[in-house]
Amino acid sequence: MLKIKTLIIDDEQPAIEELYYHCSQYIDKRHIYDLNNPRQAVATIQEHQIELVFLDINMPFISGIELAKKISQLKKPPHIIFVTAYDDYAVKAFELNAIDYILKPIDPVRFRITIDKITNILKAPTSKKIDTGTIEQVNNHINGKITAVGTNPNDRYIFHLCDITYFHAEGPVVFAHTKDNIHKRVHYKLQDLEKCLPDNFVRAHKSYIVNTEHVSRMYLWQKSNYQIELNNKATIPVSRRYSAQVKEKLNW
Repeated sequence: MLKIKTLIIDDEQPAIEELYYHCSQYIDKRHIYDLNNPRQAVATIQEHQIELVFLDINMPFISGIELAKKISQLKKPPHIIFVTAYDDYAVKAFELNAIDYILKPIDPVRFRITIDKITNILKAPTSKKIDTGTIEQVNNHINGKITAVGTNPNDRYIFHLCDITYFHAEGPVVFAHTKDNIHKRVHYKLQDLEKCLPDNFVRAHKSYIVNTEHVSRMYLWQKSNYQIELNNKATIPVSRRYSAQVKEKLNW
């Protein structure tokens, strides 16, 4: 059992009880606290020297996002994991360096992944704390998989990286596209994906990362600009900034 002082913050008692159950499977019950009034969170964290917070987002008086900002200003802020029924706030959550973002209802297998991340962070030397903002630590880059979500907050999609043809950013939101022309939202920034994906992925444009294993050809398009065509006939622009590294990856 993990001996990490943990605080569950949610305004709904059934949600607290569900999360308490999942936490108690891995964390010593003597170290688990709960709170249904978010306005008491900062005082409770300081009083009990909380190290880990499971935080709901949609709460009265103050949102979980705003509360996380206050918590992060503490002298010794605890690690934060957001637990919510909505995926709309994922980008903001990771900008606050949350360890993870779990969707309700809680999937026990998914929760175990979160516990593994917590364990890895606790084992990491203080001088080498894990960067929780990268795909490598935030979600399922483990075993060559990545998790995406659907329009329904309870829908989850697990894609093998070998089946992903490219990642595409629309503003701060990133989508994974598969060889079967399925595209779903993922909770990662494009720059973090670029750092952590396998070598067969290459940045081709400020808004695109391409899996070179699915590229059928690269050709000159509009003067000195290039374009990539994938095996499923999708086309990806290649900007001048990234053309050299794309050519090198493709032996072009």
